[in-house]
Amino acid sequence: MPFGPIKPLHNLIRDVQRKLGRVVLLLQWYERSLKVLLAHSNYETVQTDDGFRNTLEDNKEAVRAKTLGQLVKQFTGGDVFLPKADGQDGEPDCIGEDEPGDGKSRVRFSFTTEVSPEEFERVRGQLSTLVEMRNGLVHHFFERFDFQDEASLTSASDYLDDCYAQVRVQCEEIKAHLDTLGEAQTEMAKFFQSPEYKNYLVYGIDPSGGREHTWQWTPVVAALREAEQKLAIEGWTKLNDAINYIRKHHPEHFPNRYRFKRWDQLITATSLFELDRRKLPDNQTVVFYRTPPPEIARLAQSTKNSG
Repeated sequence: MPFGPIKPLHNLIRDVQRKLGRVVLLLQWYERSLKVLLAHSNYETVQTDDGFRNTLEDNKEAVRAKTLGQLVKQFTGGDVFLPKADGQDGEPDCIGEDEPGDGKSRVRFSFTTEVSPEEFERVRGQLSTLVEMRNGLVHHFFERFDFQDEASLTSASDYLDDCYAQVRVQCEEIKAHLDTLGEAQTEMAKFFQSPEYKNYLVYGIDPSGGREHTWQWTPVVAALREAEQKLAIEGWTKLNDAINYIRKHHPEHFPNRYRFKRWDQLITATSLFELDRRKLPDNQTVVFYRTPPPEIARLAQSTKNSG
């Protein structure tokens, strides 16, 4: 029985096996990296009765058992990688119309990559090809190539080299996404440790430096209402009396913290109170405020929305 051709064929088989394993391992690395990216791309920390709950673990569990095809569909389905709409400029709006108004603190992290429609289609096509390649390698590789034929093994070796090159490109791209995600999370962590974040979380102060605070939930509004409950006469509270009350019981709240010089400016900005300036017989002006009765508040809000 001749043994001459067996050794070269054996070497070719081992070469194909090595290259196949290399590609499959790289595909597994890509799949695992995609799961990490998807799990970390959109999550939030929500205040609960027992403290704060993070949805990140839920995301990890949701992608844990997904196939590569499902992961790619999620990746290009609007979760992370998406085409930029014509004329779109600036950051996407991450706050949905169904944002609950339950007064609970929420910190949401959302990471997306917007590209031109042409680039989006290019990448989506490449990823579709990647999924087909992976399925072919795992399920149909031995059907496609004859391991008893030298020419077929040579073709298999060349094909695996091409597969490896394609997967390497996608691995580099997913690594770039992960690096950018990591940088964004680092910046977010810095923000969480900053005075601006504490002011936002504790006092509801706009961290951008403007005056669009979440007035409804700010402690200063709660202090004004507390003073109103204690000091109101016939529904109106003298502002100076309220200021003295707040200085005594809530000294950490003052207009400058909310970027206003005077209390009446702050109260006007909240749109939650009415102001009334009354002239006294000695020509002094005394300022009063009150929480509007429900009907007046409803009409005021309707007028504001129509304007």
